[in-house]
Amino acid sequence: MATNQEHAEDLSHASEIPPHMRETVMFMLAQAAKRAAQSADEALEPLSLDVREHSILSSIEGGPPRSQLEIANSLLIDRTTMARLARELESAGLIKRDRDPRDRRNYSLSLTRAGSETLTETHARLNRVHDEFLGDLDPDQRKFLLQVLRTLNGA
Repeated sequence: MATNQEHAEDLSHASEIPPHMRETVMFMLAQAAKRAAQSADEALEPLSLDVREHSILSSIEGGPPRSQLEIANSLLIDRTTMARLARELESAGLIKRDRDPRDRRNYSLSLTRAGSETLTETHARLNRVHDEFLGDLDPDQRKFLLQVLRTLNGA
């Protein structure tokens, strides 16, 4: 996980971005997303997980089994990649994959006890990443950023 000094060094490279690109919302949003995902992946690496796998686990946390295809669509993961990730999570003992009774071509995913325990740890790690990543924003700015991102993502 990046320290505050490493975070500051990462941000120091922002001055190397040409000014016209720093004024482009799409570029700056993509850069922030890349930095956030990289920090999250680094925090999850000791657990042999990445942010996509965490997202899959989180999407089935605390509820009934969900369709693998539904999860893939909601997380914008292509079907082939989702199938591979689901198999890996199943092999790791974190999820259970059962044929979906409504559509035998699809799978239903549910968390195992190990998956739930792992999520407790991933949430703690990602909360620390979240606080470091958004450390320069006050609570109102964080709330506003979340509102904007929800709007942009149709949520």
